[in-house]
Amino acid sequence: MAGLPVAGLLARLLAVAGLLAGLPVSGLFAGVLAGVLAVAGLLLPGLALLLAGSGLLAGLSLTLLTLLTLLTLLLPVSGLLPGLVVVMTRLPRRRLRHEWRSP
Repeated sequence: MAGLPVAGLLARLLAVAGLLAGLPVSGLFAGVLAGVLAVAGLLLPGLALLLAGSGLLAGLSLTLLTLLTLLTLLLPVSGLLPGLVVVMTRLPRRRLRHEWRSP
């Protein structure tokens, strides 16, 4: 039973890492997913405690949280690149009208 508090702590740390990774990067889905991870990790110390907590369930919950955290890290990057391309192609091009004149 001593493994359950450690599993809960690791789940919380993973959730906070997912929140920190997902929110600063643009992408609403990543932010929402990271927020759900953070709430689940902070309020519930892992899925294992909900399901009466065996070592196997604690491991599965940590694996799930790890995968979701990695997904949270990858989704903003994959969503950011097409967004940057769209923004860069639709930005109005400014023409430089400054002419350097010699005195």
